[in-house]
Amino acid sequence: MDSKKTPLGSKDEVSAASREEQQQHQQVQMETLQREPQGARLGRDAEDVTFSSLGVCASLCSVLHHLSLLEPTPVQRCSLPLGLSGHDFCAIAPTGTGKTLCYLLPLLQRIQQGMGHTFMSIVLLPARELVSQVGEQFGVYGQHLGLRWVEVTGGRDMMLEAEALQQQAPHVVLATPGRLSDLLHRERGLAAAEAAAASATLDASGNKHEDNSANNTSHRSCDVAGSAKVPPRWSRGPIHERLQAVDCLVLDEADRLLNEEFGPDLRLLLSSLPASSAGRQTLLLSASTSPALLQLQQQFGDSRMPLLLPEKAAKCPPLLQHRYIFVPAAMRGVYVLHLLQQEPFASQRGIIFSGSVRKTQQLATALQQLGVDCVCIHSLLHQHQRVAALKAFRSQHKRILVATDVAARGLDLPNLDFVVNLQPPKEPEVYVHRVGRTARAGRKGLAITFVDPTDVAPVHRVESYIGRRLEEQPLPPLGLARVVRDVLSAEVKAAEKLRANGFNQKAEVYEIAQREYRRLRTERRSKT
Repeated sequence: MDSKKTPLGSKDEVSAASREEQQQHQQVQMETLQREPQGARLGRDAEDVTFSSLGVCASLCSVLHHLSLLEPTPVQRCSLPLGLSGHDFCAIAPTGTGKTLCYLLPLLQRIQQGMGHTFMSIVLLPARELVSQVGEQFGVYGQHLGLRWVEVTGGRDMMLEAEALQQQAPHVVLATPGRLSDLLHRERGLAAAEAAAASATLDASGNKHEDNSANNTSHRSCDVAGSAKVPPRWSRGPIHERLQAVDCLVLDEADRLLNEEFGPDLRLLLSSLPASSAGRQTLLLSASTSPALLQLQQQFGDSRMPLLLPEKAAKCPPLLQHRYIFVPAAMRGVYVLHLLQQEPFASQRGIIFSGSVRKTQQLATALQQLGVDCVCIHSLLHQHQRVAALKAFRSQHKRILVATDVAARGLDLPNLDFVVNLQPPKEPEVYVHRVGRTARAGRKGLAITFVDPTDVAPVHRVESYIGRRLEEQPLPPLGLARVVRDVLSAEVKAAEKLRANGFNQKAEVYEIAQREYRRLRTERRSKT
């Protein structure tokens, strides 16, 4: 975006702190790119490469051919030889480049060769929808091999998930860190209670004595690249014991998983797995870099965990156009509807990203009342509602998806023409993940961001991060007055409907509960 031509101010208005933070991040990236190992360039330079020549077995190549996957992508070219031979790697490639196959094919090949076993691998992902999507791909590619997997995500009965882990003998566990960590905490709490009950004795006078040694034993901790000690015996339940069999750990969307939000849960899970020094394979995959991800890769070292950057020059798909519309905050709903009524948007499919649960639901409700064929997805919906919404959108029964950032990462939503950001995200990495839902697999796409004068800093951070200016999106003014009237009326009705069915109160309680849950979880994890 050219700040000289817009009311957003100049780039000089970005705070010094923001510039310094961005410069530090870019410096880390530059140092990393300069030390890129020669092997990482295979994905860019090799020609006439097939899945078979990379080491994929004939039966899996047949499955790939049946699904019309004839030529490996750059990231698959440089990662599959490492993954198939049991080596670690850290692969960073844009969205839509087939990173899931980079770990799925090695896992399936091990099963095909008779080397699969229960709890062979843990695959961690940051969102329920991603777990479900990867599970679908496991089903498509692994059905003829008898692949068994269990999804552990929350949103369903915890006891059922625990029983599935204990009884179904899965080769692979697909999980969000929070729910798998909660299962381990629950198991540890039950084991501690049983140990305390078993050690309680009564003396001759009837006084009760308890052995608190179990409660005073700290749970082991380790990092991804570190070594691990044997955990306290009392904390070993069935799930914990089975995790000791894991010999491949996958962090999909690794940059997200390595941030502070997932830190406590991830540390607990890692402390329950065999150490990487004991031969555990570790695969890191991400669409964007972060200081934490690059630092972790350096802990392993280039020789042990090569950094694979086959398409490092492009943070966003090459055929993606980046546009903006200057919109007063109070008029965002008006401009959304006006945009959706104009061609080509009136006949296209797209996602509208909103910043909160409440705004997402209110906008979706208003658009539905105005006749827009849309569904919404956010974290306050029940799991079956989220699944149904994504199914309706994927099957093209609905053409517009209104979503929070729960839909920003990793989801494969085919044939999307555009993405709308109602407001620029604070972190430029989030922008990259949002707009990466379109222009996938060589298709064209358009990303439009609504901005107002308060959005100067985040917009310039985005432009600096992606190395491109946002261009102004022309929008015909004809009919805008009518749209204002219709939208304001629909927004009032939507607000009344949500207030009447108790959604606003639920959203407020949910937001408070989420903040308190994060606080208590952090406090609890810090004591383990």
